[in-house]
Formats: sequence, structure tokens, C-alpha cells
Amino acid sequence: MKYLFLIQCLLIFIFDFCEAQVEVTPKTKDENYINSYVADEAKYNANIKNVSYKEIQGSPYLIDSFIVGSIYTSKNEHFQNIPLRYNIFTENIEYIMGVSSVLTLNNPETVEKVDYGNFKLIYLSQSNKNKSRNGFFIVLTDGNATLLSKPGVTLHKPSPPGGYIDAQPPRFSRNPDTYYIKVGKNQAKIIRNKRHLITSFPDSREELSKYIKTHNTKISDQKSLIDLVQYYNFIKSNIISSHFKYNGKSNDE
Repeated sequence: MKYLFLIQCLLIFIFDFCEAQVEVTPKTKDENYINSYVADEAKYNANIKNVSYKEIQGSPYLIDSFIVGSIYTSKNEHFQNIPLRYNIFTENIEYIMGVSSVLTLNNPETVEKVDYGNFKLIYLSQSNKNKSRNGFFIVLTDGNATLLSKPGVTLHKPSPPGGYIDAQPPRFSRNPDTYYIKVGKNQAKIIRNKRHLITSFPDSREELSKYIKTHNTKISDQKSLIDLVQYYNFIKSNIISSHFKYNGKSNDE
């Protein structure tokens, strides 16, 4: 009986020890990364002035639903299969971790690229009226020059009833996208007019001025801007190819 009692005590000790080990098992790499960049729900709600989105008409999102995607960081880390969506109003990435918690990245500056659905977003510095500001941009086409778009939304305050007008609830309305061009390692520059567009390409102003006039490029037309930037990347790649061919020929001679 004494030995039986000792064996039972030993089994209880082993069971308790195993339970303790399970409780302190480290989380997966993805969970550790995500949880280290979490903004809790209270902080998240503060970003929208403590107003629940359920009380606001319209949507602050690029796409309302979550889409499984990937996050790439400046530390060469890659996190896959995470439900993501982009909040235009807060200019941040939201994701789902666990059963149903919707969280946001607390340090988005550590993110280099986010891929989800048909969208690729990058985090970088923009130049606007001699001021710099970091944020997420949607990549429309890339190469030596990259065309970026910055979607925007406006939160309209509720209005009281007056005369024959009913009270209006708060609402989000989508603004036209703002376009930026980033050449090489330079800052992304906003495109407000055709002069801005031409000066974005200091090494090809004359040629691109002709292209813009010939093709009637419009700064508000996304397809028109994509065609222009792709044309610039095409002529730049040809110049580089010709340079290497010329050098190769010279070396052979």
C-alpha cells in the first residue's frame, strides 16, 4: 500500500508538471510578432473618437471583408495566411487573430509590404508641400518608377433636423484617390497637376512632355497614369539594356 501511495503521488506530480508545461509553451512565431504590434480595442476605438462604426453610415475600408494575405517586415520576416483589410480612415492594417478579435498593427513602420487579394500596399515616406509623412500606399505599377495611390475617406458629423430636413447620422464618404510617383530611392511625390507629373521624371522631362501631350494624359485617370509610368519604365529599361550592350561590344573590341 505504501508503494501504491507513492506511485499515485508520483503520477499526480507528473500530470501537474505536464499541465504547467502546456500552459507556458511559447506561442508560434506569427502570434508573437502579431501580438507585439497590437493596438488594443480601447486604443483602436480612441482613433475614431470613441464612435462605433455601427453608428456610422458608409465604410472606412478599402474592402469591407477580410482577405487572407501576407505581411513582409523590414527585418526580412514573412507572415502568411492572415485575414487582413485596410482601414482608409485610420490608415492602418486590421487583422484577425484568434477566434474573432479584430486588431490593428501598432507599429506599421516596421512593415515593408502587405499583399492581400489583388492589392499590394507598401509603407513609406511621402512628400507633400515640403512636408514628409509616413503611411500605406497602394502600388499600381512599379519598376524604376512606381505609381502609387492613396485612397481617402471623410467622416461627416451628424446634423440635427431643421425645416423639412431630417436629422442626418454620421457617415463616411469616399474621396477620389490621390496619386504619387516614386522614382528610384526618392520620396513619393504627390501629383496635383501636369507640371508635378512632368517634374517627377527629371531625367526624361522632354520625352514625357511629348508623351503626355500626344496621349492626353490626365492626372485623375488611373489607367492614363499607369500607361505613362509603364512607358517611362520601358524607355529606362531600354537605355540600361543599350548601355550594357554597348559596354559589352566595346570590351570585345
